[in-house]
Amino acid sequence: ELISKGFVRGNVKSLDDINKSKGANPVALLLEATAGAHEYGDENMERKILKIWIAMVLAESTGIHGEALLLIVKTCYHIFLGSRSESIQLFAKVSLTQILIAVMTRME
Repeated sequence: ELISKGFVRGNVKSLDDINKSKGANPVALLLEATAGAHEYGDENMERKILKIWIAMVLAESTGIHGEALLLIVKTCYHIFLGSRSESIQLFAKVSLTQILIAVMTRME
């Protein structure tokens, strides 16, 4: 909710932005924290990660571009492939679709 209401602001273009942020960019820190968390395989965690990423991509206060966007897309796909839960697979598929539609709409 903090992202969608504009309280969390920042831009991330590359993975170097994530590594260089050191607390200065909350969006980069959030992306870094959530990118590796899906490996635990917890359904609740995966669902929350996907919700955060949808909010990050859709929010006007955050800018996700380049390598950072590719990391989100790739990890959504990994969640889809690696999850044993059909509901998480469906949610990952819908999330990925929503993210890609948002990106393509902005390009127009």
